[in-house]
Amino acid sequence: MITRRNVLCGVKSPNELEINVDTVYKRYNIHPYTDNDGQEGYEYDEDEMTLAEYFRKAMPENQELTEKTLGELSTLFALYQE
Repeated sequence: MITRRNVLCGVKSPNELEINVDTVYKRYNIHPYTDNDGQEGYEYDEDEMTLAEYFRKAMPENQELTEKTLGELSTLFALYQE
């Protein structure tokens, strides 16, 4: 997992959770900002993780996921996205 702090974007309303084919972005501490030129946008912190890492974090702690199961979940999600 990669954590980024103080990310700036000009998107009107960034999604707290963005799930792509193989990467998930979880954004938090989202707040508006205005730069020196008067441009408005948002600043936030984000965690970037693989789909497998996201599934692992989303499952209850007492439920064990095998690498095969994580691979199958990732594959199914990718097919769903098409």
